[in-house]
Amino acid sequence: MLIEKEYESQSMLSEEVFLNIASDIFLKDPHHHTIIQVNQYMDTDDFTIMNGGKAVLRIRKARGKPTVLTLKVKDDDGKGITEYHQVISYFQHIALIKHSRFPKGKIKNMLIEMGYPLTSIKYQGEFKTKRYQIDRENYNFCVDSNDYNGIRDYNIEVEARNLEEARNILEELAKKYQFEITKNYIVKSQRFIKSKH
Repeated sequence: MLIEKEYESQSMLSEEVFLNIASDIFLKDPHHHTIIQVNQYMDTDDFTIMNGGKAVLRIRKARGKPTVLTLKVKDDDGKGITEYHQVISYFQHIALIKHSRFPKGKIKNMLIEMGYPLTSIKYQGEFKTKRYQIDRENYNFCVDSNDYNGIRDYNIEVEARNLEEARNILEELAKKYQFEITKNYIVKSQRFIKSKH
């Protein structure tokens, strides 16, 4: 079980700005890496977990990496997120997707403590992302091309040691690449929910 703190600042991008940043920085920088990942969201049919934006339950698959079950819980002050990661086997993954059979561990226990009925939590669909990422000493940032439920969109994410630092870096990038920062950014899981209705 891995527990991580996450402080991110994010914005939607137009296709033009996405391509501009990707070609200018990510495709020219020898330290960039490209990640193709699939988020598979688990929730009740009425999205009890994700509605309200307090928590997200997902399985992430990425080429060459283990499959990871993650529970993301927003901090009470709204400034950060605590992520609980649990590597799962191929058979645990299939049992979870097809039969809502949760593997033993902290995530299962936390869901029970939070009052979510495990048998009502089902696979709801997937969100595919092609990500160009650069890791710096004190922060990392990426631009994403996302495909889900017949929609394609683009976003930028900056992760830093605290929220203020992440916002400042995003503002610098917005000035450089001339894009407006999305005021009420909707995270991937919430965009996924909206696309289902």
